Amino acid sequence: NRALYVTGFIKGTEFRRALVDTGASTNIVPMKTLRMARFSQGKIVRYPILMTGFEGSQSHTYGYAYIDLRVGPIRSKVKFHVIEQEPDYHIILGRPWLHDNKVVPSTYHQCMKALLDNKIVRIPTSSSPYAPVNDTEFLESQKGVPEPPSRIRSTPLPSWKTIEKADNDLSSSAYKMIKSPTTTNKRHNDQ
Repeated sequence: NRALYVTGFIKGTEFRRALVDTGASTNIVPMKTLRMARFSQGKIVRYPILMTGFEGSQSHTYGYAYIDLRVGPIRSKVKFHVIEQEPDYHIILGRPWLHDNKVVPSTYHQCMKALLDNKIVRIPTSSSPYAPVNDTEFLESQKGVPEPPSRIRSTPLPSWKTIEKADNDLSSSAYKMIKSPTTTNKRHNDQ
């Protein structure tokens, strides 16, 4: 049940947390993302609209801007509504972007497919959307970092008969302790 994040590029700047949201009726970009991409604020059209979030809260956008965006092999000029909040994502790609680019997202398969030049292309998710950009360089420079297991091993579950036997053994020993006069006498002697 992971969210679908892909990597998008605005003016050559990489953004790993481009959230693909089939429930969003607009494409959204925070002002912070535009600043990181050195996008000129003069290109933002000051036309605020009232937006309602998924939890029902309402806020006004700063305006909108047409931004050249690249996601995988898809390059398009996208209308984004600009917000001034600092959410957990860099961009929201809503239904307008998905439909304009004929993209089919799959959270189950953690990828998207699109038709580009009469060929089906697969766009994978961001491998680590919350990691810093230079995380691979950092891990490669460390010596002694353990390799991930080649095969995942799980703990075997006991059979039903083993569980029943353990339950019977436990209940019979508990019954013996309650009924045993030596247990009662021993407790009195210890005090």
